[in-house]
Amino acid sequence: MKFTVKRDSLLKVLQKVTGIVPQRTSFEILTSIYIHTLENKIEISSTDLDIAITSSCEADIIQKGDVVINAKRFHLFIKEVFDDIIEMETSESEFVIKTSNGNYKMPLADVEKFPQIPEFSNPPIFTIEPSKLIDYIDRTSFLVSKDEMKPSITGVYFYTDGEKLYIVATDGHRLVELKAKEVQLSGKINAIIPPKSLNHLKRITEEESINIDVYFESNSVGFKINGDFISTKIISGEFPNYKEVIPKDNNKIVLVDRDEFLYALRRISLFSNPANHEVKFIFSDNLINLQASAANIGSGEEKLDAEYNGEQLTIGFNANDFSEIIKRIPSNRLLLKLNNELSATLILPEEDNSEFDIFYIMMPLRLE
Repeated sequence: MKFTVKRDSLLKVLQKVTGIVPQRTSFEILTSIYIHTLENKIEISSTDLDIAITSSCEADIIQKGDVVINAKRFHLFIKEVFDDIIEMETSESEFVIKTSNGNYKMPLADVEKFPQIPEFSNPPIFTIEPSKLIDYIDRTSFLVSKDEMKPSITGVYFYTDGEKLYIVATDGHRLVELKAKEVQLSGKINAIIPPKSLNHLKRITEEESINIDVYFESNSVGFKINGDFISTKIISGEFPNYKEVIPKDNNKIVLVDRDEFLYALRRISLFSNPANHEVKFIFSDNLINLQASAANIGSGEEKLDAEYNGEQLTIGFNANDFSEIIKRIPSNRLLLKLNNELSATLILPEEDNSEFDIFYIMMPLRLE
């Protein structure tokens, strides 16, 4: 193998692929990257066995070949090189890096031991703008459960019903469903994707403007964008039938300014019990009264104007959990649909959104 490559182009690729390289692992080969030459470019791949990333850049290929070398050391070295063009080649059992002022040699690992990078033979299920997919992930992935005893809810659930794409997540106390109305489907997907994989996808695509192609096969999902490819194993098991917990009889309707509500909750939560951040929500005639108190902390009360004409209702909520939802509502005013102090509350935007529909469900706390 022998090639020359622009230092800045190579560094951009390394910044993408080294993000998933494990720092500590019993499989030494996973601390490496795989470099593969094509006609006029190099491809560099990495994997932690759950996620795999392949990225490429243009290069002048003098002699084709494949090598596996230590990822961290190579990345750190290229960051410290300031030549515009770098020459690289293999020599016996070493990878040689030539700069204007020096030669550097790295040991080669066994190419045959590097894990196989997944390939997808089927066409993409759908194509989507990076900014939209990142937005959908931001509005949903924060609600995944951290309970490893319930693996099926530790990821974000992507599925299609034949017409639309749905993205769902729950932590067992809160739930979100987002329906992407503008995504054109050419197949089906039913996959629970780990949030770690989605975070790496966001990191790689946040500055991209070219559409993402999304692929799905039996146990993997793939994302292709502008020469980069990310594949991830999906979480085994079935996502719960969440449709059963969507409230049907919540006929007490509250309309309130989103930002005023959010800031009031942030203030009042500072006086709540740190164990559960309990705040009383007292709904009365065109008013929301927020109350919190905790030993050795103090107490607080704040009243907000709202549109509500039902009977007085007092419900306890975790203020921090509620705030996480409110700040992701895509409208200036939010709609609360209530039933009673023990039932789940529906939280959704007042205005329709042309790109997607979204609602959240929040379970109350039992007030003492």
